[in-house]
Amino acid sequence: MTLLFKYLKGDKVVWMVAIILSAFSLLSVYSSTTSLAFKYEGGGMFHFLFKHGLMIFSGFLIMYYVHKTQYKYYSRISQMAIWLAAILLVVTLLLGENLNDASRWLKIPIINQNFQTSDFAKVTLIVFLSRILSQKQDILNSFSKAVIPLLIPTGIICVLILPANFSTAAILFVTCLVLMFLGGVAIKHLFGIVGTGVAALLLLFLISAAVPELLPRINTWKSRIVNFNSGDSDSNYQAEHAMMAIESGGLLPNGPGNGNSRNYLPHPYSDMIYAFIIEEYGAIIGGV
Repeated sequence: MTLLFKYLKGDKVVWMVAIILSAFSLLSVYSSTTSLAFKYEGGGMFHFLFKHGLMIFSGFLIMYYVHKTQYKYYSRISQMAIWLAAILLVVTLLLGENLNDASRWLKIPIINQNFQTSDFAKVTLIVFLSRILSQKQDILNSFSKAVIPLLIPTGIICVLILPANFSTAAILFVTCLVLMFLGGVAIKHLFGIVGTGVAALLLLFLISAAVPELLPRINTWKSRIVNFNSGDSDSNYQAEHAMMAIESGGLLPNGPGNGNSRNYLPHPYSDMIYAFIIEEYGAIIGGV
């Protein structure tokens, strides 16, 4: 471990948390895909484990080279990256992989791997806003000189994400507001931004009601709210099965490999991995 940290800079606790969670995820993904792997014809029962392990290795490789680079360079890179993020989001909306009326992915040539452009846009926007906040510390009380330059990129990126992924756009918008608050933007300006955002969203919904083709996902959002309130098991299939897995997990661990929800949970290794972890490791250890 000492030899490992010899080459790693920064907070050792952060590195250890990333390493431990990544190692733990290998076990969870392998356990949750054993049933699915038997049905998969493209690589046997170790296909998903190998794919996940490759992603972890690639991720740590990127983390290593990112942490070796001085942070000031990212401030400059973000100026170009924010434009690239916007372009990629537009391309994704027009030409991306479509699933359930949502275009969220672009397929990377050669490696044939889907890439969610909103993930790149999230990181880029946060770094770009941080750059603006650091440069305009002395004039943050000025709405026109400081808040507008923060609001324009936030609005553009969130609006481009919104048609395909409402939750990601909403969470990113709130994250940007928190960043502005921590950066020193006046509370009155933040309330103004929230009011403007809510008004713009309501206007968009009204326009979509008149022109459904503008925002095809709006019917999905409405149906989820209606189905959740109705309590209909057929309509809430995923949530119902996730709750079944959590209930069978109980408080204390059942142990790795003892979860049965892999046989009925939709996407137990990705979308529903949290419910599956609780089933195997209990609500106290797995849930926390």
